[in-house]
Amino acid sequence: MKIADSLDIKDYVVSFKNLLSNDTCEQLMSWLRTLPESADPWTGWAESEAAIGHDSNAVTDHRTCHFTMLNAQRAPNFANLQLALTHVNEHYPFQHNSHSITGIQVIRYQAGHKFKEHIDHYSGGLRTLSISILLNNNFTGGGLSFWQGRYVPRGFTQAGDAVVFPSSLSFPHQIEPVTGGERYSVVVWTQ
Repeated sequence: MKIADSLDIKDYVVSFKNLLSNDTCEQLMSWLRTLPESADPWTGWAESEAAIGHDSNAVTDHRTCHFTMLNAQRAPNFANLQLALTHVNEHYPFQHNSHSITGIQVIRYQAGHKFKEHIDHYSGGLRTLSISILLNNNFTGGGLSFWQGRYVPRGFTQAGDAVVFPSSLSFPHQIEPVTGGERYSVVVWTQ
C-alpha cells in the first residue's frame, strides 16, 4: 500500500492540544488588550485586508476583522511561541521542510466578523504551512472549517489549542461569523 492510498486529504489538518500554555495565552491576551486601534499593524490593531489579486490587498466584506503583527521585540513571552513552533516542526507529520516563518499575526474577530473561504498561499504571501492557535475560548461562533464547512477539525476548542495545515489551494478554509464575544488567534505561516 502506498502512503498516498492510505491518507485522506483531511489527515493533513492536524490539531495540537495545549500547544501554548494557559499562562502564555493569558499574558498575550493581557498585552493585546492594551493595544490601540491603528492604521499600522506594527503599532496596534489595523483593519484586515483580503487578497483581491495576485499582488494586491484591500479591505473587503470577504474578511472582516482586525490584526496586529508579532515578533520577538513586540510580544511578551515570544520565546514560548517559538518553542511551540519548534514542537510543530518536530511533530507535524507532513512538514515538507517548511521552517522559515513568513509572518505572525494575531487576529481579533469581534461580533459579526468573519473570514469567508480562502486559501493562505498567494503570490503576495508565499506560504507552505499555516498554524492557527486559539488564545481564548470565551466567544460564540467563529468556528474554523474547511471545504465549504464540510470538515471541522477536532480538538481545537480551548485556549492554547492549534490547527496546522498546508497553505495550498487544496485547503480552503473559513472562520464563521463570531456571534458573541471576541475571538483571538495567533496565525503563523511558514515556507
